[in-house]
Amino acid sequence: MKFKYRGLDAGKRVVRGEIEADSRRQAMRALTGSDVVILGLSEASAKGPLRLGFRKHGNFVKFSDAEMGHFLEKLAHLYRGGLMLSDALESMAKNTSQGKERSLSFRILENLRDGDGFAQSLKKCCNFFDNSMLSILELGELAGKFLQSLDNVIALLRRKIETKKRLIAGLSYPLFICCVAFLVILLFLFYLMPRMDGMLRNFGGQLPVTARILISCSRFLANYFPVFLLLAAMAGVFCRYLYRFAKYRLIFDRFFLKIPALGYLYTLSMRVRIASMLASLLSGGVAASEAIDMVSNSISNSYFKKNYTKARDAILDGTTLASAFKTCEIFDGSATDIIAVGEKTGDVASHFASLAATYDVQLNDFLKKSITITSSAALLLAFVIVAILALSIVSTVLNFSAKLVR
Repeated sequence: MKFKYRGLDAGKRVVRGEIEADSRRQAMRALTGSDVVILGLSEASAKGPLRLGFRKHGNFVKFSDAEMGHFLEKLAHLYRGGLMLSDALESMAKNTSQGKERSLSFRILENLRDGDGFAQSLKKCCNFFDNSMLSILELGELAGKFLQSLDNVIALLRRKIETKKRLIAGLSYPLFICCVAFLVILLFLFYLMPRMDGMLRNFGGQLPVTARILISCSRFLANYFPVFLLLAAMAGVFCRYLYRFAKYRLIFDRFFLKIPALGYLYTLSMRVRIASMLASLLSGGVAASEAIDMVSNSISNSYFKKNYTKARDAILDGTTLASAFKTCEIFDGSATDIIAVGEKTGDVASHFASLAATYDVQLNDFLKKSITITSSAALLLAFVIVAILALSIVSTVLNFSAKLVR
């Protein structure tokens, strides 16, 4: 039997060829002794590779964090089990019940058979990853550490998913309380209070001061809320238009980082991401200057990216990593001390990994504290508003009873 193979030679160039063997296992054994790193092996006499029923260069396949994480975890499991990358993708394309996962597997498989690497194929098929994460996968392919690089990307995705889950789970309860309190307020203001006001006026009385203030506020909101909503929408559209320009985007992003809770939360998440990606790239054999340049593509905030670019330029000019990151406020003082120790010992990658774990703990602690404070504040606000409304109703009932007695 003839088998076609595709792999990388000693110069990291893609090579293709054919080999005679009685089975796929014997073909793999024969190729293992060569200098070629095998990326794909298929039977030459087969009816042909799987093909898509639509254009290969069509629209990108869109994935959520959880969907992409599940796809990569399944791929890593098959690859770790001994399947070649192309075989693993073909198995996923045939056996999965998820339409998007099947489509992505087919499209990556076609690109691999055309000579592209996995990272290049993934970039052509979906726009989920930025260049820095794709670089981790590509370097893993070239260095023969594809499984390690795939695990690193999966770990980054897991960390991102877990952070989102904790944030959503923590904010769901206070949001529910606020919504219930809001509905109760609407019931009191727009149904109960006006009826009591009419009844008291018929008996020559009037509502207490607190009740009259609440009703006036409700009427004001009922009359002018659409206007405020329209103005807010216009302001949002205008800000979105200004955000398209680099000058104003820098101003908005800088203001966002100054917001006490949100800015600090974003800064912590970016520090975790930067440290994790630098650890992955440096452990894969990438030079520090190249790794730092790759990571800059993963920063979305323009002001934070500007500071990071300053740090990158300083490092290229010969400044140490610790000094550049400290001066440009990418990491805080204790973190830069850890980086400095890594530079002295020559093991910067492991120190960045330790730094990412440290920042991840800080991020989790900050999320827990923020969620606790937010929940307490929401409960307190709902209690205060309901208490004011209850006091107004009780006062109204007492006044009404007094009028009846007279």
